This record gives sequence, structure tokens and C-alpha cells, in this order.
Amino acid sequence: MDDKEIGTEEQQRYREQQQKQFYASFIDRNTPSHAGGEQASLPGPDQYDRPKMNAAQQVFLEQFQQYCSTLDAHIERMPQPDLSNCKVDYVQMLNREQLAAVTWNTGPLLVIAGAGTGKTWVICCRTAYLIEQGIPPEQILLLTFTRKAAREMIDRTAVLLQSSGSTADIHGGTFHGFANHMLRRYADLIGIDRNYTILDSIDSQDVISLIRDEMKITRKKGSPVPKSSVISTVISRARSCDITIKEVILKEYDYLEPYCEDIRMISTIFREYKQSHRQMDYDDLLEVFYHALKTHGQFRKKVNSIYRYIIIDEFQDTNLIQGKLVELLAGEEKQVMAVGDDAQSIYAFRGARHENILRFPAVFPECGIIKIQQNYRSSREILAYTNRIIESMVFGYRKILSSEIPGDQKPEVRRFFYQQDEASWICSRIEQIREKGTELSRIAVLFRSQYLSNYIQAEMLKRRIPFTVYGGLKFVERRHIKDMLAYLRIALNSLDAAAWNRILRLLPDIGTVRASLVIQTIMQNGGTFSSSSFSGYSFSSRLKELEVLLSTLRNDTMPLQDRILKLKQYYLPLMKTHCSDYLSRIPDLDVLAVLGGSGDSLEVFLSDLALDPPGSTFQEAEYGEEGQKEHVVLSTIHSAKGLEWDHVFIAAMLDGVFPDARSLLNIEELEEERRMFYVACTRAKRELVLTFPSYIQSYSRYFSLPSRFLSENRKDLFRFFIEEREQKIHYL
Repeated sequence: MDDKEIGTEEQQRYREQQQKQFYASFIDRNTPSHAGGEQASLPGPDQYDRPKMNAAQQVFLEQFQQYCSTLDAHIERMPQPDLSNCKVDYVQMLNREQLAAVTWNTGPLLVIAGAGTGKTWVICCRTAYLIEQGIPPEQILLLTFTRKAAREMIDRTAVLLQSSGSTADIHGGTFHGFANHMLRRYADLIGIDRNYTILDSIDSQDVISLIRDEMKITRKKGSPVPKSSVISTVISRARSCDITIKEVILKEYDYLEPYCEDIRMISTIFREYKQSHRQMDYDDLLEVFYHALKTHGQFRKKVNSIYRYIIIDEFQDTNLIQGKLVELLAGEEKQVMAVGDDAQSIYAFRGARHENILRFPAVFPECGIIKIQQNYRSSREILAYTNRIIESMVFGYRKILSSEIPGDQKPEVRRFFYQQDEASWICSRIEQIREKGTELSRIAVLFRSQYLSNYIQAEMLKRRIPFTVYGGLKFVERRHIKDMLAYLRIALNSLDAAAWNRILRLLPDIGTVRASLVIQTIMQNGGTFSSSSFSGYSFSSRLKELEVLLSTLRNDTMPLQDRILKLKQYYLPLMKTHCSDYLSRIPDLDVLAVLGGSGDSLEVFLSDLALDPPGSTFQEAEYGEEGQKEHVVLSTIHSAKGLEWDHVFIAAMLDGVFPDARSLLNIEELEEERRMFYVACTRAKRELVLTFPSYIQSYSRYFSLPSRFLSENRKDLFRFFIEEREQKIHYL
């Protein structure tokens, strides 16, 4: 039964019937009375298919376990450092594990810093300690993934040493920034022109767009010609992972397969174009720098003599060539400290190579491994839950995080019937939290993919709960939603020229010139639109269909939600033509229809969205005491990494949704999904709630099985609810 019928008596009876069946199907009433009576059931871990390791993965796992077993107790063997001459009281400021990492002095070191364990503080103290040991600041190289992070670390180090001048000569920055600095500085030595220009991602897309258009690529097999941004991503992915463009396309962009040869040719021309115009993109900077270090012995010795002590932050996020660069930069002295957490490696789609942090002991056999496991963020109850996630990982360093922060509640797992029910409950809980005095900015709702926030955004819009969205465009900013709203705007105001231009350009056979002609005619007729005025044109039948649609949209006797659903039927074929990923956009159209079911008129509906859209004044409150705006954060897990909140909700925990269905046949991809789950859960400081509806239909697939990540945890570590009713739990 369609969502549009929700609210009718028939639909209400249907809903009640389905909820009873849903509730009954999840309760095991055959549980013996001595076991506590009625219990709820979850599939046991063995109910899920698990991808098998191939031969290479099995060999790697055995090698990894072998060298980890011999390198796991370096703290016990470390001599106590002499800190009597240090200005900084490291013993007072650091725990035992942190102090061991900061004062390490016997070659390469891998620091496995668990979530919330003070990784940044360790790097700052390490830098200060080196300087206090007489290491010239100019010999210290600090590599991070943002310039801001490097600057903040250097500034905090200066505060520690109570001298800004002591850190002025530290070279801190990104891999790309450091590569650019060295290439320009030693251009003559390595034989390159130092007057090259750097193409950022937008510049690269512009050049690729020119090349693509010059090649006059036409539509193939019903798939739109790929956008320059997508082509750029494919080319960069192939380079950073050292694989072919075809491999990238077959693995991640299968809809681009008809254009595989075209993209390969664009990549070749793009490389030649940059060379002839003295340009480098981000990938070029790393590749040229690496090639120069590897092939020019004099250059490599020069770099190694300048930067003798190297610290790399977020090492788990380095890609293939960055990992190779670290090995060359370490030189003969190998005074390199890599800091990261293998359990938080979640950026494979950007080229991050999880193996870099796992293989560090193999690259540097003489290295030490120190695990920092004292957590300063989350309560004990949350850490008990997240530690079990680590235990379930196949590839990774074993660690058990501990916390001295008391908590008053275990993580909760809650099951609902509809996605709307899930969203409604989350919003109600957020309102309760706010009423108890918690700022909204200390609350976050996380999800695996952007589209999963649609119902939550819709519910927050209805309730006037301020929110902001991290990761992806906000709901009303998405292209297909803008298209849909343009039709509705014209139904309300036929003189809206911008909206006319938007929808006319969607139609076949109408380009810039013809769209201008139609708009000019409408304006001259005072906003009256009649398809008969264009009967002699090839697109007249299209305009007739549009005229009928607009008449329907103006019919105030029809509920607004029904009109939006009619608009959806009209727009779907057009969206399919213009958007290669149209399937992933369809749920957004349904959410727009749900919003239209509030009972407001078309005028009120459009006015509310225009005046108070997500990310505008409607979702922004006054600044709080610490200068932060009062709003709930809705975020993809990728965008949430490195952040923390008191209260965290993770929505849509269904197998095939999270973990993503595409990962279920590949153990490495499934492992990354599990690491994403770990990252999401460890964002929570005080409260962690995991929710899921009875089903989600997406990409023409139906998902109804609870996430395997829920079944991998011990039932004594969380509380389970079916809607509002708490249940004892057992695994089938």
C-alpha cells in the first residue's frame, strides 16, 4: 500500500495489522520460562554469509599475525628516559603508553592510537620532546592531511615549550604541500621547470571537460556522457591505487563501462596537456616527487639530511604512493614515527590503503609498536560495546580501550516498523534531550549514505528542529529536488523565468535558444502558457504534456501530496535521461511527497522551503556560549570522522544498507564497512543509540535483515527495544 494513503482509515487499519505482525514475528514466545519468558530474537552471526579470503589475503593475514606477535611488548623493554632537564612535565601530562611513545628513541615507531586516546596530544608532546633533546626544529617534518591540523599541532607545541620561536622552523603540512615545496626548491637539481602551475580539482575538471568536448563523445548504450568530475575521479583513483582505469570502472563505476576507452584516451591527452602547459595536478606532485627521490640519489640524500625526524599523522589514511614516500623519506636513520588507528581506516574510496599501517613492521622490521588504549572520550559502557567491534575485525592490531569515565546507560538497539517511525522516535528523543538542557550541537545522527537521512530531515523540518548536514548536499539543494520544486514554483507563479528555464532545458530538443524563445513568449503573454503557440516545432508534443502536468499541479482540490506524486511520475523519465545515478535519487522524491502531506497549501509549502531551507536560517539558532551554533548534526560517517558528540544516533542498521550490499562479497570491503561502524560508534561520549526499521527499499532492492554488526556484539553489552518496549534478547 502506498505511503500516499497514510492517514486514511483503511491505511490506519492496514498499518495496525502490519505492526502487530511485525511485533509478533520478532518475539520468540517459545522461550522456556526458566530462561526468563518471552524474548526478542536477532539472527546469530552464523546466519550471515561471510566472504572468504583468497590465497593472497590468507598469506598476508598469517604474516601479519606472525610479526605482530614478536613486536607487541616494546613498552616493557624500554629504559626509563631521563627527563630531569625537560621544562615540560611529561610524566604529569601523559599516561604510561603516551609517555612511551613520546620518549621513544630507538628507531622507527608505529603508534596505534585508538579512538579518543589523545593522538594529537601525543604528537605535540613528541615534537616538544625532540626539541628539548636538542633536535633542531628545522630537522623535524610533520606530515598531516590538512594544513590546519599541522598548524594547530605546531602552535600547541609552542605553548608547551612556552616559546613560539622554538617551533617556527618545523616543516608541517600535507604530503602534497611538502612535495611541491621540495620540487620547486630543488628543481634545477632534479631537472624540472620550477615555474609549473598547480591544477586544483576544479581546474582539472575544467581541462578534462574541454578534452571531452573536443573529442565529441556521444551517448552510448543509453548511458549519459560522463561528467568531467566523474572522469577526474576515475583517473585519480587509478593513479593513487596503481591500477588501470578499466579496473576502477568495473569495480566502482560499472555504468561507465561503455566509456572505458574514451576515459583512457582522455587520461592520456590530459597528461600530455599538462606536460605541454607546465602544469601539475595533485597526483602529479606526489608522483614526480617520488620518482625524483627514487632515481636521484643526490636529491634523496639532500632531503634525508635536512629532515631527520619524521612524524606522520593519520597514517592509516595514506595511499599507495604516500606509503612509498614515507619509506624513502625515512632514509638510513629511519627516525620515523607513524601515528594512526587501523580500525579507523575508512577512506579506500579516496585511495587510502589500509595495508600501509598493517605492513609498517614489514617495511621497518626494526620498528617498535606502542598501543595507546586509554580513552578520554567515551563512557565505559560505550567502550565495552566498541571493543567488541574491534574483536570482530579480521585484519587489524588487537587492542582493548579502557576508560575512567562512568556511564549510566548501555548502548541501545531499537527496531521500528516504518522509516518514518524511526525518524519520529529519533526526533522525539532529541527533543527530550534538549528539554533536559543539552545543547543541540552536542547531538548527532549518523548514517552510512546521504539518502538515509531523508526521512529524518523531513521530520526535523516538520518539528522545526534546527539541524545542519555534513557530507553531501542538503536536501533542497540537490539537483533533482530543485527540478521538482521548479515545476511547483511555476504552478504557483507562471512568471518565474528561472524556473521555466530549468524545466525547459530538461526536455529533449530544447536547448538554450529554444528555451529562451518559449520563455519570451510566456512573458509577453503575461505568464499564460499554451502549447498551441508552438505547434510547428518538433518539441510541441512535449510542451503539451507539460501543459497538462501544470494544470494538474494547479488543481487545489487535489491533496498536495497527490500532486507531487503525479509530478514524480512525469519527472522520473527525465531524471533517468539526465542522471546516471537516478536510482539513488528516487527516495528523495518520495520524501518530498511526504513533506507535501502536511496539509499546507502549495504557497505555504514553497514559502517554508524557500524561507527556511536546511542550512539556512530555519536550521540555525543563536550562537551558544562557546560560539557554536545550536543545531543537530546530520552526518555521513565519513564526514563524522574526527568529531565527537555527547549523544549519537546511528540510523538504518539493516544488512545491505550498513554494511553496504556491494561489500558483502568481498572481505576487504566488508572489513572497511566494519571499521566504519567502529568509527561511528566511537563518536559517542555519553549515549549511543542504534536504530533500524523493518525494511528499506532502495536501488530496486529490498533490505529487511538486521545488520550483521548488531549480531556480532554480545547481548549483555546493549539493551534491545522494539519501538518503546524493552526486550530480552537471544540470537537465533
